[in-house]
Amino acid sequence: MAIILSNILSAALVLGVLIIVHEFGHFAAAKALGIEVQVFSIGFGPRLFGLRRKGTDYRLSALPFGGYVKMLGENPYESLEGRKEEFLSRSKKDQFIVLIMGVALNILLAIVLMTVVFLVGVETPAYLEKEPIIGWVAPESPAVESDIRPGDLVVSINNKKISTWEELQLVINTSGNQNLSLSLERDGEIITTSLTPQSIPPRDIGYAGLIEPIPPRIHQVETGFPADLVGLKEGDMVVEIEGKPISHFYQLYSIIQEKGEQELTFVISRQGELLRKSITPQKDGEIYRIGIAAPSETVVKRYGPVDALRESLVRNYKMTFLTFEVIEKLVTRELSLRAASGPIEIARFSGAAARRGLIPLLQLIAIISLQLGIINLLPIPVLDGGHLFTLLIEGIIRRNLSLKVKERLMQVGFVIIIAIMGMVIYYDIIKNL
Repeated sequence: MAIILSNILSAALVLGVLIIVHEFGHFAAAKALGIEVQVFSIGFGPRLFGLRRKGTDYRLSALPFGGYVKMLGENPYESLEGRKEEFLSRSKKDQFIVLIMGVALNILLAIVLMTVVFLVGVETPAYLEKEPIIGWVAPESPAVESDIRPGDLVVSINNKKISTWEELQLVINTSGNQNLSLSLERDGEIITTSLTPQSIPPRDIGYAGLIEPIPPRIHQVETGFPADLVGLKEGDMVVEIEGKPISHFYQLYSIIQEKGEQELTFVISRQGELLRKSITPQKDGEIYRIGIAAPSETVVKRYGPVDALRESLVRNYKMTFLTFEVIEKLVTRELSLRAASGPIEIARFSGAAARRGLIPLLQLIAIISLQLGIINLLPIPVLDGGHLFTLLIEGIIRRNLSLKVKERLMQVGFVIIIAIMGMVIYYDIIKNL
């Protein structure tokens, strides 16, 4: 119960920050241009409480799912007097500025928060920044069927250069059930193969069975398990099992699962000395274990102010293109809406980030803020991008669209948004049952 409450409060904080920043962008631009702002609301529906100042009602409303800024003369059905305080009486340029500033502040927030993250320091898995050399191929996985082998270097996927493990994982994760063309470097030669990652429920995340290099070094020994009983220690390196050389932690794991409760002879390297240990794995649920944990190397990325800003810009630039790629795959149905995160998953991610500390929470807010900004730019009526697209059309044809056309566009946009939200929430519930 405490975790659920933590998740709800964390999600409220994350979404609250994003909503306030986005709506403040519209609000600040309108105020700066002299447009009258009647309402600045966090949430929709009936007003709960707030304060009125300089003609604006700052309020908290009953339904905490978003927020809005209400400007004088923003509704086409309002009777306009041509006053400069009316939104629709202003030039297309002024309207554009007010509409774009919500998105602009979301993107700016992402850049600022990621700069702070890199200034303070963020801990990440060390392998993500390394070149994508395959350390292990999981048995009976798509990678086995594609004849991908340990030691292969992934050069490109679908003619797109792959430089790091992070880039490789992003492509695989968003390509469930899609045929990919891989270029690999093996023994100095370039070979080409095809790979179709499995789509793993509940989020339909792509899985290929490609695992980064993980040395067979013992990171932790659990008390009372076979490894502890024979005296294995943290830092020990497993060199052989039953005379078979071991080069990867998952190779060690696979042999244990294959042999079951059979006594195995381990050769261990400890500070330059070779030790022989007889260990019998024990069954723990559906798997066999000896009670050791794999090494998990991390690095702390910490930069000075200038470099932190540069890293933030680079990271947000990459995330922007990744977000557009995901949107494209969703539209072409190459990626299921199951992969999208609804309110339940956002709450879960927010709670997990908050429990890990301030920096992970700021990092999550930055990622969601950037994605919110990008999604709001989509040319769907109801979203800011839809309004901006309408302005563009009106600018091209040099006249305003009729109220009937605008009404139909808004109705279509509303139906699209409700349908998408409904499906995302449905899958969110299914995934988290």
